[in-house]
Amino acid sequence: MLILVDRAERHLRQRPDDGLGWDVLAPMYLKMDRIADAEMAYRNAIRLLGPSAVRLDGLAETLMASSGGIVSEEARNTLQQSAGIDPGNPRAQFYLALAMEQAGRRSDAKVAFEAIMKGSPAGAPWMSLVKLHIARNSETATVAILRTEPTSEQVDSANPAEQEVMIRSMVANLEAKLAKDSDNLDGWMRLVRSFVVLNDRDRAADALTRGLFALSSSSEQGKELIAQARKLGLTTKDMVE
Repeated sequence: MLILVDRAERHLRQRPDDGLGWDVLAPMYLKMDRIADAEMAYRNAIRLLGPSAVRLDGLAETLMASSGGIVSEEARNTLQQSAGIDPGNPRAQFYLALAMEQAGRRSDAKVAFEAIMKGSPAGAPWMSLVKLHIARNSETATVAILRTEPTSEQVDSANPAEQEVMIRSMVANLEAKLAKDSDNLDGWMRLVRSFVVLNDRDRAADALTRGLFALSSSSEQGKELIAQARKLGLTTKDMVE
């Protein structure tokens, strides 16, 4: 992919108005987590080739990746434009339903996710994630989170924006579990690691502090938590031992 990106970049330096080049390059940038470059490439492709559901979805995912998984107003407007071009587009429908969920409109989100499930073919790869959100919006938040959590395989196969949503779902799951069972070394390690992955150092430090308080920093479990935190790049300044 690096070779392909290098070739495309060299080509576009010579022909910056080649919309097809930007169209090819944009999803590569997104996969490489080069979010600002991906946004620029998608905008160029849309400007030069015109909007399509695929390009608009890609731009929306890029905007979400840059906002920590939040469906911003611009991302929502982009998704609505995509849905207008292709009403049966499950990707746009999913993120629009997610926007409702993030806005606290749980009953509307549940209806929207159920519509995606009904309109999807059997065995569609996004069904497990859709069912997760149906469950989250069907019950009380704590109960739903405790019952539903994306698998590591789902996270690994997702794009950056979807990964952000899944990781935040796992964080909520862990927070709820640790509130009931604080003597859980594995849970505290996963929580600290999740916040590090989300690039939220302050919350990672807070989770570490809470974990050390629950486990006791002088215990074997506490020492192991400290060791794992150091491997993740947290220093003693981030710890309240």
